[in-house]
Amino acid sequence: MSLRSIILNGAVVEEEAYTEDIRAFYEVIRVKDRALMFLEDHVQRLNNSLKRANIKHCIATHTVQSDLARLFQVDGIKNQNVKIAVSVEDEALLCALYYIESTYLPEDTYKKGVPVKMKSFERENPEIKQLTNAMQAIRKQLQLDSVYEYLLVDQEGLILEGTKTNVFFVK
Repeated sequence: MSLRSIILNGAVVEEEAYTEDIRAFYEVIRVKDRALMFLEDHVQRLNNSLKRANIKHCIATHTVQSDLARLFQVDGIKNQNVKIAVSVEDEALLCALYYIESTYLPEDTYKKGVPVKMKSFERENPEIKQLTNAMQAIRKQLQLDSVYEYLLVDQEGLILEGTKTNVFFVK
């Protein structure tokens, strides 16, 4: 199996040359039929996370587009999710982009549903999308469990989010 490529601050590196910071801020962008789904929204949300964490730097959409073009050039364009992970190193931003494992369920799943469980968990700051040891542990547990998703709930039992999906209801 070949190593995946990672675009690290605009340069192509192999997977073994990069270790994701457990405190990285992140977004996941879906690539579908050669199109980036909601790129500007993801970059804006990433920049909002950085701002709320009192980080004075931000990511430019055109930089992400350029890095994605480089990723597509070296690894091809895939109908797969791309992760943007941003961390701070010596007061400078370290920005990594790479494909991640993606699961797209069949159409009939929308009618049948998927197995889920509730898990008590609240982000320290829900307005900041940042990796944490606690969330990583929950995601590892999810892989061992016999469900597709954990719905994360607060102390009152209100659903806040999913571990890997967006949650919304239609009445």
